[in-house]
Amino acid sequence: VNLEPDGVKAHLSKEQYRLYKLVWDRFIASQMKSAVIETVAISANCGRYGLETKMSTIVFDGSMKVLPIKIDEGQYLETKLSVGEKFPVVDTEAKKEMTRPPARYTEATLIKTLEKFGIGRPSTYAPTIATLYRRRYIHSEKKSLVPEELGMKITDILTEYFPDIINVEFTAKMEESLDEIAEGKKNWIETLQAFYNSFLPALDRAALGIKNDRPAPIKKPAEEVGRPCPKCGKPLLVRESRRGQFIGCSGFPKCKYIESEKKPAEEVGRPCPKCGKPLLVRRSRYGQFIGCSGFPECKYTESIKK
Repeated sequence: VNLEPDGVKAHLSKEQYRLYKLVWDRFIASQMKSAVIETVAISANCGRYGLETKMSTIVFDGSMKVLPIKIDEGQYLETKLSVGEKFPVVDTEAKKEMTRPPARYTEATLIKTLEKFGIGRPSTYAPTIATLYRRRYIHSEKKSLVPEELGMKITDILTEYFPDIINVEFTAKMEESLDEIAEGKKNWIETLQAFYNSFLPALDRAALGIKNDRPAPIKKPAEEVGRPCPKCGKPLLVRESRRGQFIGCSGFPKCKYIESEKKPAEEVGRPCPKCGKPLLVRRSRYGQFIGCSGFPECKYTESIKK
């Protein structure tokens, strides 16, 4: 206590001084009396409308002398008010305010939310977000994560058929169970059995419900490439399979000419943080992403920030 912050400031770095002053101030404040604050609440009725305002005044500083706390003192009134006293209306002003929806997640705020609810680990945050991009569940607009139509459909299905699975409490508890399994405190077979006992019936209900509700798939017309097939001369088309896009002959199945639309992967110019091999710009049917050239031995991936 005798070593006041200003007395030792010359012997400390800037960070050390700030920390020492913080600790010293808090200790001194803890030994002082609490501040006394007088708050006056004024309630007024005007027809069917009820109005209220508050004013606060510091009567005794106490510990606030060392650790000042900003209070809303309101508007100072020179005259004292009496209960039941009437006042003429001097002026009125109407303001129209619209409620705003919550701001969209950014990658940073999404990671903070995952941390808050205990979902995932620091090592899984980047791959999780990369997966959302790759599967076209989301896209980025001015750093905000905007859901794609596919992402919204997946969310609707999960909400309807798997409400317990997507509950943040369930995910956090499962993370704890996995940690306990890794530490040898829990039996992994019993944990999986308990999970599947509730998951499999939900999966059966979802399969049946989705099958009944599924609309007929809408096929997009194949886009012409603008050059003829080298085998038969018919126009070449950009076709799509579950493995991605490719160029094929419009004369299929009589002409089975195809060619890959893949280009050599472009190097990013930095090494993989996991294995040190070069990172490449890769493409999947869900879009571009950055992956390790050491795949499949190294499965490191990350999203491409727009």
